[in-house]
Amino acid sequence: MEEFLEAANSGDLDALARTFGTARGPIADTGGTLGCGLRRFASWLAMADPCLSRQEVELRMHTIARVLRHDGYHVVSEESVPGRARPATRVAVEIRRGAQIYRDIGFLVVRASDGWLVEAVELEKLTAR
Repeated sequence: MEEFLEAANSGDLDALARTFGTARGPIADTGGTLGCGLRRFASWLAMADPCLSRQEVELRMHTIARVLRHDGYHVVSEESVPGRARPATRVAVEIRRGAQIYRDIGFLVVRASDGWLVEAVELEKLTAR
């Protein structure tokens, strides 16, 4: 979680893509040409998510990084999310930008085969005016 926020703040899109994903793995893992082709075919059958190109991943991570830019953050709480196939936790974070503090920004963190990944972020709480 901390690595994700630090990568977002520094604009390290590769590190951000390695720490963002689902229980299946990080978004950075596009699976190569053959793997991606197989995933696209399976997505047509609703058996898998489609692959994203490297450019699509980079654009998504760039957007997330811009929204999450901060001067500081503080993890406020962690709560287990029930009903998930794999363990998941909602982490509540306060994000500071200058004198402004954004409270209760939720990060959904999921267990993947090689560690924890951020699956979703409540970005709208940072962009709503």
